[in-house]
Formats: sequence, C-alpha cells, structure tokens
Amino acid sequence: MPIELSKTKSASILMAILAVGAVLRLYAIDTQALWSDEGQTLTLSLWPVMDMITKPTDPTPFLYYALHQLFLTPESSVAAVRSISVIFGLAQVVLMFGLGRLCFGRAGGLLAAALMAVWSSHVDYSMEARAYALLGFLILLAFYGLILYVRRIGEAAPLSPRLLALALFAVGNVLSFYTHVIAAFSIAFTGALLFGFALLHPRRYWPEVAITFAVMALLAVPGVLRILAQVETGHEFNWLVQASPMTFVSTAADMFFPIGFWDNPLTNGLDMRLDAKFVAIPVFALLLAVSLWFGRATLSKVAREQPMAALLVLGCAVLPAAIWLVGYVGRPIFLGRVILFCIPGLILLLVAIIVGQPRQRAMVLSVATVGLWLASTLMFGMMREKQDWRGANGFLAASVASDDIVALCPDFEYPALRHAASEPLGRAVLLADDKGAVTLIEAGLGASQTWAADYFVASQRYDDRPTVTLDIQPGQSIWRVDGICWEGLAEYATLDRLLAPIDPAPSTEWSQKAKYEDHILIRRYRVTQPASLTLRQGLDAGLQR
Repeated sequence: MPIELSKTKSASILMAILAVGAVLRLYAIDTQALWSDEGQTLTLSLWPVMDMITKPTDPTPFLYYALHQLFLTPESSVAAVRSISVIFGLAQVVLMFGLGRLCFGRAGGLLAAALMAVWSSHVDYSMEARAYALLGFLILLAFYGLILYVRRIGEAAPLSPRLLALALFAVGNVLSFYTHVIAAFSIAFTGALLFGFALLHPRRYWPEVAITFAVMALLAVPGVLRILAQVETGHEFNWLVQASPMTFVSTAADMFFPIGFWDNPLTNGLDMRLDAKFVAIPVFALLLAVSLWFGRATLSKVAREQPMAALLVLGCAVLPAAIWLVGYVGRPIFLGRVILFCIPGLILLLVAIIVGQPRQRAMVLSVATVGLWLASTLMFGMMREKQDWRGANGFLAASVASDDIVALCPDFEYPALRHAASEPLGRAVLLADDKGAVTLIEAGLGASQTWAADYFVASQRYDDRPTVTLDIQPGQSIWRVDGICWEGLAEYATLDRLLAPIDPAPSTEWSQKAKYEDHILIRRYRVTQPASLTLRQGLDAGLQR
C-alpha cells in the first residue's frame, strides 16, 4: 500500500485512533459492578509485595496486584478499579502502531493500531480489573523489542540501539512472567526465535544475546521458586477442566473473530446466540481463508523479506492450540483470556494482506476491516455480561430487615458483593467456604469500614480464627445468596447443612437473568424456632447487636 504519510499527519491520525479506543473503553466501564474475580483483586492486593513475589499467594503473580496496591484501595470506585487495565489497553494500541510501522511503514502501523483500538475482545478485557491487559502490553513489548532488534541488525546499527531493543525484549518478557504464568509460552517462543536468529548471524552478536538471556534467567529466579512452591500446594488452576475441541474453537472465535455478530441484543433476545455463532464462525473462517488465498503472493513476499515477522504471526496462530493441548497431558490451563496476547499476530496478518494490495483497494479493505470490528464491538456492547451484584444488593436493600442475616456462597465472591453495597443492611453477613465452615465476616452488609482487611485475614488465617455463637429468633429471615455455587459443591453443602434445619423449603426471591452461567440466586429462609449458629469469627470483635 504505497501511501506516504508525514510524521505530523500520522501523529494526528494516531491520536484520533486513541480517542476512539478510549471512548470504547470508557463508555461502558461503570455500567456493571465488579464480578467475583475482579472483587478478589481488591483483597489479593492487600498482600505485602514481597510476599506476593516469593510466596504462592495466588496462581496469578504479583505485578498487577502490586500496581493496584500502589494506586488504588478496596474503596475505589468501579471505574477507578478498572482504570489500570484501560491504561494498558490503550498503551497496546500505541505499541501496536509501533510494531505495525516497523513491519509495514506508517500506514501499516496506523491500520494495526486502528484494529487494536476497536477489536471486540480486546476492548472488553481492557475494562476488567485483572491482569490480562497488562499481560498483553508486556508481551507485545517483547514482540516489539524482538522485531526492533532484527531491524537494527539488518541496518548494521551500533551497539546502543541494539541493546535498547534487547532491553525492551527482556523487560517485556520478564515482567510478563511476573504478571501471569501463561507468559511462559510466549517467553519460550520469542526466546527460541531470538536464539535461532542469533545463531544465523555473525558471532559478534552472540555476547549481547547471551547476556540478555542470562539477565532474564537471573531475574526470573524468584518467580520460578514461587511457582515451585505453588505446585506443592496443589492449588494452581485446579478448578479448570480440559476444553473439548468444540469449546476450543468456540472460545478462540470469541477472542479473534467479531463476536458482536453472534452475541448481541437481537440474537440474545431471540435466544439465537449459539445458533448465530455456529453460522458466523464458518463464515468468518471462510473470509479469512479467502483473504489468505488472494493475499498469498503478498504473504510470500513478507515471509521472504521479514521472516521474523512471519514467524511471529505463525507463533500467535499456533500458541492458542498449544496452550489448549497441554491440558491433555498436564493440568488444563486454557481459557479465552489467556490467549488474548495472540491478537497482535492476527492483526499483523490482516495488515500484511491489506498493505500489499493496490492503493485504492488497500484503502477500501482497511476501512472495511476496521469497520467490521468496530461494528462488532458496538453490537456486542463493549463489555460482556457480568454478575449483577448491584441488582442483588438493590434487592437485598429493599427486602432485608434490620435483624435479618445475609449468607453468601461461595466465600470468594464476598468482595464483589461487598464492593457493590451502597448502605448497611441486616444484622450479619455469613460466608460459606469449601472447608465445611461458615464465617461471620461483617455485622451487617456494608457496615464495616475494615471489611477488606477482615476478609483478607480471615481467608488467609483459616485455622487461627475463634468461633462465635449467633442466636436467631422467630420472625427473622436468612437471605441466602448463591453466586458461582450450585448443588454438588462443598460450599453449597456447607450452607445446606447450616440452613436446611431452619427452613427446609426456602422461597426463591430474586435471580439474575444471565445469558452466561455466572448468575446469582437469592432465597429466603424464614426462622420459625429459636436456634444458635456456631460460626468462625472473621471480625476482630464479637457481634454486638
């Protein structure tokens, strides 16, 4: 695509792309409450940073939690809690421009940035208070450093520019390792590419590459030790099940194809989301195959002239399958969000096809491709449906009497429920866990100013907590809130054992009408006889009401 753009014009267009990306990521940021995993971020961030680095505090390493601890608190607003991901999501747009420019010039860089700005799944996860936007930025930084180093070698650049490129490669890889364990796949892949590249070039470049690997290995030692400690606990990703081939295809399509064409208000309203999806997937796969066929000459030229970029695209296509297949021989680790870092590979592939076309056709294809993903994002609604903790809190606030009790299952959803609470209600909050116990965590939902610290201590010091007796009287009610909790789980059985003797036939009072599985159900247990409940005490003081 022989389109010449000045630096000033490129900068102006890039700013406009960033503005669109920011609008898409900010418009819906506060439309839904934090869901359970986002809520856990609020309390996991209370760990001392050194403990997060050296101890198996969570399957996800420390970096995102440390940033959260530095800038935010458990009382921060929903928008603020999600702001770190927004920042790094937009930073990826800028970095995607840089990578696209390295490979295909300024016009290619702008097209790459525009696609990243409107990419449906990327927009969605750029508004989630979790590590995936940060992870994507850091892995993309490593990609950029690798391609930049190759470019510097090709230009016979002096040592300083080469070392800068290697530093970007090393920083991106090391910090991604401390952001999410899935980064090991990207690190191994990009490391192999750099190693192979060095072997094919004069030996004078070997020392700088060797030093880069040595520094990366040294910096990774604390993280490796933490992973080994994590493995010994037996808790790493132990809740995942291996995805079937159909689930793999469906999940990958959600990440890489324009999801809004099958997941939108119309298809959901007609209960046709899955039907539309399994029509759309073959259609978009066929469009991609046709694009590859007609762009084969261009792609062949790119592969000859920029083999490292071609290998990077190939790796991004293969790694999702590799991550999925690992589950058949080891512990399952495949989820849609863990393959988000491969989006830049598909973007580079699309840009490579488009920029090789004649000018007029390239411009039409650019507008059509960006428009396709923008339409998808607008139809999808920017943010996928999450647990409706605001709705649950609203119902409880209208229904719970001052002496009633709220019981939540499972306990790890408490931070999300609590963060959405707008006013104190009820007498006590009970949490059911998978160890067969129920914890008294708060004297009324929304009543404690130290709820996050109390929950953090109670959840980390399970065996050290004393017990407390809670007396209940006829006329009171216990409102059971089930989130990701269903019959057959230990937490579910724990609450059944506690509450079934009080009211064997509770009434269903409210439920979330969710299109996904993570719905919320609230039931009411009416107390008809005096009783006493023995609970773990998650409060510093006893219940005084």
